[in-house]
Amino acid sequence: NPRLLLDWLLRGFFKGWSKSNRGFQQQLDDRRLHWLLCHRIISDPSWSKARVGLGLQCEADGIIERSDKLSEEKRMSESMDIIEIQVKRCLNHLFKLSNPGGQSSSEHAPLTYSSELRPSLVPNAGMGVFIKGSCPPGSVVLFHPGVVYSERNLRYMPDFPKIADPDFMLCVRRDRALIDPTIPPPADDALPPPLPGDALGWTAKNPYALGHMVNHGEGDGSGVPDVTHPRAPNVTGADYAFQDSLPADLRRFVPNDVFQPQDRSKGLLNKVEGFMEKRMEKEGSITKDTEGVPTRVLITTRGVGDGEELLMDYRLDPARKRQWPAWYRSFDEESALRRWS
Repeated sequence: NPRLLLDWLLRGFFKGWSKSNRGFQQQLDDRRLHWLLCHRIISDPSWSKARVGLGLQCEADGIIERSDKLSEEKRMSESMDIIEIQVKRCLNHLFKLSNPGGQSSSEHAPLTYSSELRPSLVPNAGMGVFIKGSCPPGSVVLFHPGVVYSERNLRYMPDFPKIADPDFMLCVRRDRALIDPTIPPPADDALPPPLPGDALGWTAKNPYALGHMVNHGEGDGSGVPDVTHPRAPNVTGADYAFQDSLPADLRRFVPNDVFQPQDRSKGLLNKVEGFMEKRMEKEGSITKDTEGVPTRVLITTRGVGDGEELLMDYRLDPARKRQWPAWYRSFDEESALRRWS
């Protein structure tokens, strides 16, 4: 199994590192993500131009060796480049569907898959996200929609600081920005109706905006990962930001809105808050806002076939088991411990 092989190689490569280190787990996740994304580009002939542009001249069996020779910064940069290529392909695909016979800003092959909501195969999980068609490993399949609150603006969230998330729809990025899909997008008569089952309505802007509806894949519930289990996770998340340079004909498919507080240039208190935030940002105690429109994409960790449900590992904090919902079972407790160390 490719996933088992990746896990075994990763454990060997990082042998001797502190397993309680959060940075160690992040590097595990980043390296696995890079391998998956490179495999996606290399294994598909339709990506030949992208492969040349990225300098991916190796074959599939040389991905690991090539990745090991790159710096951490280069791997992350390359991963973001591959994600952006796939995101633009998705947005161009949506543009062509909404404009039959129209010409978008660039040419890309159509996607071979779409998503839909229907009752989950996970017991008592409500609705789930299913794939129509098929997609190989390393495919960007969904976006996490919603209003984006940067770290400095979290206090403007409704009910802050006691933010309830009973359905596990909120998403926290590495830059500490939070994506809240529970706030419906502004009404727009020009948009098509959302997908059946989407009560919040984000799929009216983008039918792939269902990342918040993906259920937890627990495997056998033992906490020891078994990727062969029918309910094992098959997608993982990655931060991404839609850049301001995105062509206007594609921006309407961006399923995220950045929260902007009212003008804070007036009033003594607002000016003091602004000064303190800039100082904290300089000191590193508050994260600098990400440029563009932040989001999070979900990427397949293996090939997903027609009719399969998409599942991810929620990785809840093992130190707070008493607060876990009754239905939750850890898929990979070791990685969760490192994530929350």
